[in-house]
Amino acid sequence: MQFHSDSIPGFIDFLAIEQNLSRHTVLAYKTDINDFFTFLADLDLSRDNNVSDATAVSKYLANLNARNFAKATVSRRMAAVRSFFNYLLDIGEIDTHPANELSSPKKAQSIPKALNTQDIDRLLDIFETHKQTPTGGRNRALVRLMYSTGIRVTEAVTLRLDSINLDESQSIRVTGKGNKERTLPLPTDTAIILMDYLDNNRPRLVKNKLIDSLFVSSRGNQLSRQAAWVIIHDAAESAGLNKHISPHTLRHSFATHLLRGGIHLRKVQELLGHTNLSTTQIYTALSDNQLRESYNDLHPRALRKN
Repeated sequence: MQFHSDSIPGFIDFLAIEQNLSRHTVLAYKTDINDFFTFLADLDLSRDNNVSDATAVSKYLANLNARNFAKATVSRRMAAVRSFFNYLLDIGEIDTHPANELSSPKKAQSIPKALNTQDIDRLLDIFETHKQTPTGGRNRALVRLMYSTGIRVTEAVTLRLDSINLDESQSIRVTGKGNKERTLPLPTDTAIILMDYLDNNRPRLVKNKLIDSLFVSSRGNQLSRQAAWVIIHDAAESAGLNKHISPHTLRHSFATHLLRGGIHLRKVQELLGHTNLSTTQIYTALSDNQLRESYNDLHPRALRKN
């Protein structure tokens, strides 16, 4: 099995900070997820590598039904489990959603919407206002890097100083899921912003502290993943983007914009660090309207309006 209970605190923080759920709802999710892991521990499934994730979830569903819970309770607990796996999928802990492999009826997988280029510009412009301050310059560099490379938020906050190369090659070395490394190109404008952060902002954050994290907090420690969520969420609100914006939105926008620009799907898979192409196909799915727009714009035999 790929998942473990160590991921629960991060999931709870995600619900409270990014999802902005009520304290009562967060506690209910916590209770449900703890019940799931109690079940796994009782059957020793949490340490049995021969049991697949989908099998574990299926066994839990069967257990809930065997305990004669009301249908509403079973649905609520399975909703919590699905949300937990959505979170793990989002942060790169798993490649596929095991709850979606159940034979029971399920909803179609929700595909996060990408921001259009105008909204991306509005979001990035917010960070230009405070780029001279230590945290403002850091936030500007963080968000620009995440959008221009598509890296996960966990990959971003765990970058080290020796992970970036700002000479002629202009690239970053990212450690992704399963400790797999990949090297990603940096656009020139992003490289310039990173240089500015390293020269003018980061030294004022770390002061005399010896730390090799690229992105640091106001106390000079490694920036947390939760802090990155808040930075992006607050900037989206300031930009007047009345949408659900998260680090995942930046990653999805990066991939979608590359595909719409004509980059081959397998190249996007390589840049995102996906093991399976099917994951990339889901992750970067375009809406029917976007596909229709692309067809009408690009296909030589598409019907044109006069």
